[in-house]
Amino acid sequence: MWINKRYKCRGTMKTSPSFEGVWVDQFIEGNWYDCQYHTWSHEEEKNNLYYRLNGGWNGYKAMSETGKEMEFNRDEFNIVFHVDIDVIREQLIDEIIS
Repeated sequence: MWINKRYKCRGTMKTSPSFEGVWVDQFIEGNWYDCQYHTWSHEEEKNNLYYRLNGGWNGYKAMSETGKEMEFNRDEFNIVFHVDIDVIREQLIDEIIS
C-alpha cells in the first residue's frame, strides 16, 4: 500500500540528460515535496516490525521540481530527504514560528 507524506529536501539533487549535458534541479534543498512510501504489509504490526528490521519502508516515490515522479530505494531517499521524525517535527515548528 502506498502512503502519501511530505518530506523536506536535505540537499539539492540534479540530473543531466546524456544528450544535452544541461543539469536540471530535480529537488531543491529546503523545499518540501509530496512523496509516497510503500509499506511492507497491510497489517500495522507487521509494518512496524519490518520497518525496524529493514531500516525503512519497501520503496519510495517523490514528485520532482519538473513534475516527474521519481522512484528511490531506501538509501537514495535517505540521502535526498530528511526521514528522521524528530528532525521533521523541529523543521515544521521552526517554519510555523517564522
